[in-house]
Amino acid sequence: MSGPVRLGDLLAQLQEVYRPSLRGHWQRRLVNRIRRWLDREEVDLFWTEDEEATATGDRLPLPGRVRPPRWLFVGGPLSPEAAVVAEVLTSHIATVAGLMEAGASRELPPRWRSLLTPRQGQVAVLAAEGASNEDIAVELGIAPRTVARLLQETFTRLGTTNRQALAAECALGRPPTPFLDNAGAARLSSGHAGDPLSAEDDPLPAEEED
Repeated sequence: MSGPVRLGDLLAQLQEVYRPSLRGHWQRRLVNRIRRWLDREEVDLFWTEDEEATATGDRLPLPGRVRPPRWLFVGGPLSPEAAVVAEVLTSHIATVAGLMEAGASRELPPRWRSLLTPRQGQVAVLAAEGASNEDIAVELGIAPRTVARLLQETFTRLGTTNRQALAAECALGRPPTPFLDNAGAARLSSGHAGDPLSAEDDPLPAEEED
């Protein structure tokens, strides 16, 4: 790199990030642009509380953010020119993060929005699209073992066990029919789900003979 972008150039370029992004694949692209704009490779944003807790270096707050990302992390002091750029940039990053999160949330099935964390939702969507754990790790900038953990947590929360079920629900926007919750799956595995209805299960009362 040859130094941070000039402030005037930055303002002209910022409009590029104010656009919809399919399936939430915007995080790494945004971070890469920030690094280019500030000419600092160690600059980062984090999307989980765990990552933020272990981060070291200077923290530049993102205005109005109450959920990750809340900070722009820099490994050390910025040059005066880059500091001016960063001051303008943090407010725009906060706005971009809010807009992109809202767009990505609308693309998730409603049940996922209520049961999954934002990061689990990102992993679930990528897995539903057929991406491997390694591909997901590269896309989101996390370790493959973290992807495996998030995917297992996702399966548990959604009551499913495979990517095919994720793909079906992602395509439909709802669980595929028939959908069995955990209790229904337990009945099916025990062999009772197909038993004839008992008298107390029968929703219609028997007709009385004249």
